[in-house]
Amino acid sequence: MMMEKFNGAAPAEVELSAAPIIDRWQLLPNDNGTNDVSGFVSRHTRIREGEFITTSALAQIDPTTPPTWARTKNSVYRLGSPAGAVESQVREIARDVGVRPQAWDILAYVAAVEILSGRREGELDVIEQLIAVLYRHGHIKTAAASILLTTYRKERAAC
Repeated sequence: MMMEKFNGAAPAEVELSAAPIIDRWQLLPNDNGTNDVSGFVSRHTRIREGEFITTSALAQIDPTTPPTWARTKNSVYRLGSPAGAVESQVREIARDVGVRPQAWDILAYVAAVEILSGRREGELDVIEQLIAVLYRHGHIKTAAASILLTTYRKERAAC
């Protein structure tokens, strides 16, 4: 995705050092014609460690490549490693069809992933859950879901 680099002063070092970190981040367009940052947050004062979040609208992003911080409408975040290609694709498909995992359906997601992987599964991360949701709701076929799951797991293992 092409992202305009906003001009303006960078956050002060003291502000950056106190800022939460978003890992496996991705810029996604929102309905307002701007972008949000989504990913897994750490060191946030109000959000559980490792929670998957989508920020408020992006206001400014570090002009270096790769960017190391982002300022949103409400906060400043440090940016860790970006999401991998497969993870980004799964997030985009889920966003485009309007699905997201629901906590009450986690056992069904585990069962779906067991069908796709051919083995017993333990705890699933949010991307594995998204693959299960897309598969269970018929948005992707079995072969495509299996390939996404296998490729995503290889991508995560390489990080």
